[in-house]
Amino acid sequence: MTPSLEQNLLNIIQDEFPLEFRPYQVLTDRLQQANPVEFCAIGETDVFLAVERLRESGIIRRIGAVYDSRKLGFTSRLCCGKVPEMALDVFAAAVLDEPSITHNYVRNHAFNVWFTVIGKSAEDIAAVVQELQQRTALTDVHILDSKRMFKINTVMGKIAAREQKLDFTMSEMIPASLLSQPALRKCRALFAGDFPHTPTPFATIASQISSETSAEVSESQVIAEVRRDMYSKIARRFGAVLRHQKAGFAENAMVVFEVDENAVEQAGQLLSAEPQVSHCYERNSFDGFPYNLYAMIHETDAEQLHSAIMKIVDKLNNPAYCVLRSVKELKKTSFNYFV
Repeated sequence: MTPSLEQNLLNIIQDEFPLEFRPYQVLTDRLQQANPVEFCAIGETDVFLAVERLRESGIIRRIGAVYDSRKLGFTSRLCCGKVPEMALDVFAAAVLDEPSITHNYVRNHAFNVWFTVIGKSAEDIAAVVQELQQRTALTDVHILDSKRMFKINTVMGKIAAREQKLDFTMSEMIPASLLSQPALRKCRALFAGDFPHTPTPFATIASQISSETSAEVSESQVIAEVRRDMYSKIARRFGAVLRHQKAGFAENAMVVFEVDENAVEQAGQLLSAEPQVSHCYERNSFDGFPYNLYAMIHETDAEQLHSAIMKIVDKLNNPAYCVLRSVKELKKTSFNYFV
């Protein structure tokens, strides 16, 4: 597998994995059309095996749907607090045991633990945090709602600002799902997990649903369901979720800014336009932490990250800011909405 083939595939399948019967043949055709000289000799099997190697190497964390928690009736909160260094192992173990916590990082700040909790309600999230405090040395916890979301885009690389192109029209959509609720739930659960390691993954999913739900589910129905979820924006995208560090973006930081309330909208839009920014939210400030605009910024190395942050600070007219680097990743997983 050449570096060029690998990079071209990553650029496509993060947000344009083909929703077709033979997706790897579609990828092959696309590569050959874009660069017939370089990719004239590759075939469907070559492309499938190249993607499989990217998965085995850990560059691709998983292939599947990225769902919008709000569209599914869930709520998400970013939480932060303080845990003594000597108690971090106990805290990390407790977080790993809690399925509603999806992300957990130690950062270089007095508020040294930052984690994301997903639940059916704010009360459910508060209960999870309270139990975590009872089980660990976690103190001074703040549960942070997002007042405004300016950007969520986990696609990395030169195509980072691109929105997913849907390769189907409204006339191709089935007005309502033809699957039973158990079959539909199983279908979405499989989309939200890791894609089957086969050249015809949608056929594999259809077979698995049929055997586990005693329903006759076809490959075309499975493809229709994922297209429907994309069209209705229940799913933000369908494609490869990368491990950024292994995909060439070794450095990242959560950068928080203290922005005047009247300037937050403009600042959020400016941040959202930056390709290095994957997430941008307005949140409430709190005692000891005056920052109200949050951005996740990614770059290839520490020097480039520092340069990107300085350029952004300058564009925002030099507000007070704080760079929170990830000292350690304790947990990063996908929430199971379809248990």
